[in-house]
Amino acid sequence: MGLISSIFGPKKAAQPALPAPKADAPGAPVPVSAQPTIDDAANLPPITPPAKLGWIGGIKQRLKGEVDEYVNEKTEEARAMAEQFRADTLSQVKTQAFELLDITEQRIDKKLAEIEKLLDERLQQELKMRLRAMIWTLAFVLLMAIVSMVYVWAKHEAGLDKAPAESTRK
Repeated sequence: MGLISSIFGPKKAAQPALPAPKADAPGAPVPVSAQPTIDDAANLPPITPPAKLGWIGGIKQRLKGEVDEYVNEKTEEARAMAEQFRADTLSQVKTQAFELLDITEQRIDKKLAEIEKLLDERLQQELKMRLRAMIWTLAFVLLMAIVSMVYVWAKHEAGLDKAPAESTRK
């Protein structure tokens, strides 16, 4: 117990509560319902200028002013450096972004050229197949026309085409 009391010190007796300030004393709380009057302004304590600091206080004030100026100057330099860094970094990022965009556009153009080439080849193949189909269709139409003409000629030579025509007329 002696160690703890030597560290924290002996217990102090509880201090009595401070008496409540008088209502008309300076610094006393003002009731909310009270309205300020001109007489209240006369009772306010006068505003006093700061106390003179003396010889050491004057040096202290000058040093504080010089330190404040130095800090403000360094802060402005840091802001200017940060702004320059931001501008340089932004410029580099924009340059890199445009380079990547150019690379992407080149890749897209290359793929579009490949797609156009493939579509052109397929179109040519489709046209060739359709032309072949039309040629074969024309050949078979001509063959059928020749076969039909030979049939009609052979029928006419055999005299078979007149007999049914005469029988239907009678």
